Amino acid sequence: MQSDQHFDFVEQLATAAFEKGTLVKIHLFGNGAKCADLPALSVLARFAQITICSDSFKKLCQGRTASLPRSVRLVQPQQISEVVQWCDRSVVF
Repeated sequence: MQSDQHFDFVEQLATAAFEKGTLVKIHLFGNGAKCADLPALSVLARFAQITICSDSFKKLCQGRTASLPRSVRLVQPQQISEVVQWCDRSVVF
């Protein structure tokens, strides 16, 4: 997710996919890294594999005080190909 808008839609889509038995993986980069501060991220982290681009996180979330949920991983931009390989379908925001 490259945008910090419409996270509520991503949350609904991810929840519906999970309820149908689909493995849910979410990658936040660019402005999407700002979503790390949303309470909904902690909820999604209970059932979704979430990664955040470490460069975007460092640049856009410098002043954050809350820690990330333990299951959320920061990944280097070079690792994006690994993130893409995880997926058989993708939705881009």
